[in-house]
Amino acid sequence: MPPRSRNFNGCWTCRIRKIKCDATRPKCQRCQKANLECKGYKVVLAWADVSTLDNDNKLTSLNAAKLPNRKYERASLRRNLELVKFPKLMLYETYDKLNQIVAQFDETHSTVLRPCFIVGPFGVFPLETSSQLPLIDHSPKDLNSLPQESALAHTPAEVLEKETGFLSAVSVSEVLGSDLESSIFSKTTNAYVHYKLLDYAKLTILSIKGPRHKFNEQGMFHILYPKFFPNVESDNWRPNGRVLNELFSQDSAGNIVIAPSMGSDFKFLLDSLLSSMRVAHNQNPWKSLVVPFIKQMFFEIICEEYPESNSWKNHLTGKTPTAIPRNLLLRNIKFSIFCMCLSISWHERSLSGLKVTNAVDSLFVNDELKISIELRKIAINILNYHLDEYDGNSEYYPVDDYDTYFLLALILQVHIDNLFGVFENYELMYAIGDFILKKPKSSRRHQSSLQRHLRHSFNILNILYESTQTINFFNYSISGKDQRLKYLDLDEDYDLTKNDTNKEKDFSSDDSEEDFGSGDDDESAVNVCATSSTSQALSFTVNFDGEKPRKSSNNNDLRQPKELGFKSFQEGLPDKGSYPNPIIPTLEDGSIFLSYGLPKALLQLVQEVVHLTNHKAVFKTRGLAPRNFPRICAEIEDKILNFNVENHWKLYDNHYNPITNVATKFFISDFHEGLFHNVIYFHNALVVYFKRLIPESPKQIYQPFIQASFFHMEKLIALNKTLKVKGINYHFNPLFWPLLVCGCEIDLSTHGYLREQCQKLWNERCFKRFNYWRSKQILFEVWHRREQGEDTSFMDLIREWGIVLSLG
Repeated sequence: MPPRSRNFNGCWTCRIRKIKCDATRPKCQRCQKANLECKGYKVVLAWADVSTLDNDNKLTSLNAAKLPNRKYERASLRRNLELVKFPKLMLYETYDKLNQIVAQFDETHSTVLRPCFIVGPFGVFPLETSSQLPLIDHSPKDLNSLPQESALAHTPAEVLEKETGFLSAVSVSEVLGSDLESSIFSKTTNAYVHYKLLDYAKLTILSIKGPRHKFNEQGMFHILYPKFFPNVESDNWRPNGRVLNELFSQDSAGNIVIAPSMGSDFKFLLDSLLSSMRVAHNQNPWKSLVVPFIKQMFFEIICEEYPESNSWKNHLTGKTPTAIPRNLLLRNIKFSIFCMCLSISWHERSLSGLKVTNAVDSLFVNDELKISIELRKIAINILNYHLDEYDGNSEYYPVDDYDTYFLLALILQVHIDNLFGVFENYELMYAIGDFILKKPKSSRRHQSSLQRHLRHSFNILNILYESTQTINFFNYSISGKDQRLKYLDLDEDYDLTKNDTNKEKDFSSDDSEEDFGSGDDDESAVNVCATSSTSQALSFTVNFDGEKPRKSSNNNDLRQPKELGFKSFQEGLPDKGSYPNPIIPTLEDGSIFLSYGLPKALLQLVQEVVHLTNHKAVFKTRGLAPRNFPRICAEIEDKILNFNVENHWKLYDNHYNPITNVATKFFISDFHEGLFHNVIYFHNALVVYFKRLIPESPKQIYQPFIQASFFHMEKLIALNKTLKVKGINYHFNPLFWPLLVCGCEIDLSTHGYLREQCQKLWNERCFKRFNYWRSKQILFEVWHRREQGEDTSFMDLIREWGIVLSLG
């Protein structure tokens, strides 16, 4: 006979009797005929054996004999019952994690400061809510180990619950130690987003995925390690087109109705833009040149173009644009700038909103920030088309200001992406922008002040972007001019004395550039063999493969060329006279370099060092060893160490005391003192950048430069506070670039206090608007690896993680 099939569909009475049930509901007929109570078909919970630890700390079970009061149900336990389903915040993968959670309730400091303490499905409640719980004195070390206020989970509606003392459930990882490595929301500094930077990373994800996006591990891993974790979720979410309709509308009479919030949009826009200017004042070139241009664009779009169709369709190109009229192309790029400006303005509004404590896997987005994200998406969708089709759109009509609009759009988009911490578009934007800067000038058209200012502004951003960018060895090549002037032996030709005619040809009148420098910046010689004649060279020696040490030549007849970087740094500039003495900067000066707080010569040094690091990487990868390269490195190092701001800007007077034999600096004004500190902290960071990436000097050598950079940055921040107290309407915004460069090279064994000083500096108000969370993540990671004995630089992590930074 075939075996009898078994199932668990019968009533409990028939199952206990071990007879076949007819499964009649609600009561079994077989039980009724036998005059028995049918116990039904519901799931019945049976007592499980109680487990405990014996004297040998081994797990043992207590049977029914040891528990006489237990009611034992004779029932089959073969049926698979579904376990209780808990949310993700209440799931624990190992007993170790669970034990750490339960251990929180045994610690007095976790519960005594709160009436209710809840973690996951567990909680402690007071017997009397009105009684005052005694406070216990703790050492600072104990207080630091508490879960921070920002780690407690609150939804936006639960913010008011903080007043009642009732806390929402928090994630398991928020109360665990820093050794947890199984959750993206853990307090760890080496494997995942640092817990102090988690909200900034979530803001970056929402700006890419949309304000209604739900966070997950894959998305968080991708935003930090895009090289290892692919983007499995689409970024093509559709922004809400009604956002613009709430700002502008047209009534039945044809009148344009503008929302009241538009009255202060330009104020918020200017406040945000000035935050990216290193010297922010009322006569800043952005306020005098760019903002009026944007206002004119707003008038054309709102008052002239929008009323024609009572919609924005006349500014859009469609999903599959083929042949686009030129006027529509210009309207489209202007509409993108229009949305960017509104996005920046609404982001600035959101900063003054209510601060909400976020749950670990969510982020509260207020209405202003949501509008900003929607407008950014509209703008970037339009800009992406122009980035992809720039080659075709720029081939004709060179006089319709398309490149001017394009550069302005790129600068504004970089500004927005810095606000949200998005870097996915940087490579393409900077590549197209660099292409625009390198385009030959039109001989029939003179560039306006606005065009020159935009070109120089983007060029400075590009220099600092390239300083933290890894090169692509597949398409990177050293320029032919650099090969002829510097590396003639790349083709195994070691006769460096020939081909002088080629050198003269490289600097012929056909390639001459208009120079925007002043004073000692103007140098017209053709060789790169020595430093400028205005500075005294240092004594240094270079040893290679047993060669005899040789002092470098200080020949005043050999001077550096006009430009050692790409062509755009010298283009589109008016002719200026040569000044025999350093100039005295003033607030009325509209120079882009004064707005950036750095002399042109210092930025040119950054450009030269960046190119030198790229050349070194190429030589190292391809196994090349040009004989000229060590000499060029030594000369650039000489120029960096000999740089003196007094040769370019006159910021102070030296009062010499013959008795003490000491010269004291007396600054011309607070403005000039701020410029001095701004130049010095950046210059010291450049020294650290060079010594780390070119000669790879021991860390002990450049610790004094790190100290000096931090010292002058502190002086600059203190001066900002003094200016605010005095009511003076200008201030300085330091760069984060020096903090990244210097912070990653701190010798923790001998100068560990500099790490705390670095973190104290980035917590200052001047660094609040741009969160720079990826740079801070790099700093945390470098410090962690340094403690483990690894010698890792910030460029190593940028290459390893496959990210890019824009710290200009």
